Amino acid sequence: MTVIINGTNGIVGVSGSAASPAITVDADTNTGIFFPEADKIGIVTGGTERMRINNDGIALNGSTSGSITLAATAVAGDNTLTLPAVTDTLVGLAATQTLTNKTIQGGTIQGGTITSDTAQLSTSGTSIDFTSIPSWVKRITVMFSGVSTNGTNPILVQIGSGSFSTSGYLGAVSENRATTDTINFTFGFGVAPSPIITEFVHGIMTIVNITGTTWVASFVGGKSDVPNSYSGGGSSGSIGGSLDRLRILASASGSPYDTFDAGTINIMYE
Repeated sequence: MTVIINGTNGIVGVSGSAASPAITVDADTNTGIFFPEADKIGIVTGGTERMRINNDGIALNGSTSGSITLAATAVAGDNTLTLPAVTDTLVGLAATQTLTNKTIQGGTIQGGTITSDTAQLSTSGTSIDFTSIPSWVKRITVMFSGVSTNGTNPILVQIGSGSFSTSGYLGAVSENRATTDTINFTFGFGVAPSPIITEFVHGIMTIVNITGTTWVASFVGGKSDVPNSYSGGGSSGSIGGSLDRLRILASASGSPYDTFDAGTINIMYE
């Protein structure tokens, strides 16, 4: 093999391989750079190709295609990963792996999941609780199917960290009909303002972390006895820490309290 070194062509005539890179140092001969094919460069550590730069993009972890494949160790630290086009794919992340404090732009992430909790029957009791919500959660969807109570107090949702926050909420919920029924609330997110005993509530509430320990919510739904709809929204004050629990109340005040008597409630979080 002839190696040519001059001021015009640089180093010419050596290709190397992953096991024996073309450019290396005497003390570490299995780490360096090699040239597998025309228009391609391979970067090697410990005799294993770690990254290849092709004329169609960058491939990691020994892949030879232009997409990007990341192992869990490849995303450690606070880094920004920018993909060149929306058609590129980020693959290889198991459902249990988490990207924390990362910015991913212009690509598609495969393998992420939305976690569904265990559905609970809302057929008894004054409240339905979901606890042990992970600290990394930023959005929660609460789903109501055929929910009713034995009274006319508002159905509300409360959130908390360590304990449920019972004050500091701002917002309102309305039943949209000929004469709109609206209530303002300070002790929870509103679902239904004053349901009658024969009403069965269906709908979705979305609760999102807007900043720090403050959350905002919106609700859209309806009831089964007449074609009226519910809508509402609001925000919570600081709950004092990472959200870890959520409670749905048949009523938050009054004695005796209303109780649930029909339906199913579940949450999803991400």
